[in-house]
Amino acid sequence: AKKYGFRLCFTINRSGEYDFGARGYSVAEGYYPRVDPEGNAHGRHKRGHFARHLSFNSPAVDEQLLPVDVAAVEKYHPAQIWIESTVITVNYCYCSACQKLFMERCGHEPPVSDEDPLLSKWIDFHRDSFVDWMRRLAQRVHDADPKVAVTFNHAYWLNQPETPPPFIKNLSAYIH
Repeated sequence: AKKYGFRLCFTINRSGEYDFGARGYSVAEGYYPRVDPEGNAHGRHKRGHFARHLSFNSPAVDEQLLPVDVAAVEKYHPAQIWIESTVITVNYCYCSACQKLFMERCGHEPPVSDEDPLLSKWIDFHRDSFVDWMRRLAQRVHDADPKVAVTFNHAYWLNQPETPPPFIKNLSAYIH
């Protein structure tokens, strides 16, 4: 790529990597799918199957997935690492990692009904979990190579009209 003046860009498709069911991830290995209060998988129907989403608070995110991203950056030093499918609404998760972290941060069990007075804290917890995952990913990539642009596709776009946190330096989105 350098010979011809091209700059290397890595695409990490989070909708695939964080698709618990398609990857055959194991809870025993620290991969926790997002679940509702009854333990049913959360996700969406996609390409003919039900994509169960991986919780951003799963231990395996930091222990196994982020190191793969960092290793690629250290080996190839791309101009950009482009993270696909990072738009988020509030997606509740009652996996053991989320419940434990919510208890540590808020001192309460997670709410299970929309009428619960803790619902706003629960929503904020999930938004914060997503932003924290983005922060950890960007920091680890920049620690490996500060010149790599970290781009989050669809984050802070029309479906998420919020001010991006200061560590976000690059955004993109499809225009359909």
